[in-house]
Amino acid sequence: MAIITVENFELEIKGVGDGLQFKSVDLPAYKTDVQHGDALMSGAKGSVRQTLTKKREAAVQITVVTLASGDAKSTSSLMRKWLLQCMPKAEDGGGFPTSARMAEGVIKSYNSAGEMVDSWKMSGVWICKYQIGKLSAEGGLLEETFTLQVDQFDPA
Repeated sequence: MAIITVENFELEIKGVGDGLQFKSVDLPAYKTDVQHGDALMSGAKGSVRQTLTKKREAAVQITVVTLASGDAKSTSSLMRKWLLQCMPKAEDGGGFPTSARMAEGVIKSYNSAGEMVDSWKMSGVWICKYQIGKLSAEGGLLEETFTLQVDQFDPA
């Protein structure tokens, strides 16, 4: 059995910016929808078997972490700009226009040889939660965590 190690990954979100760099991306558990429940069923004569109905995972959340930066072209700044578009006008946001909440994207993982190991496509992506990291007198890098609501998440 060969063990696959992921050495690098990329997350592209159309309309947000090119070359987005994240410290980490937490992928959701992938579960295929089935008929007749989701427990493994016996294959004995007369028993009911699972039947796959769709090859998709609907409405999941993905957490991404990036380093805070004031540079206008940084991932941090581009994500905060997108966050403002996703916020209601009552909170000084862009009013959640269709373009902000209907982004599409892809996550790709690579091995140490630079070969793509796996990829997932996403649609209906928007930021639903934002958290700034811990401030400390001891110093350190400041992280920003964005939670993305993803209406459809599929292996690519």
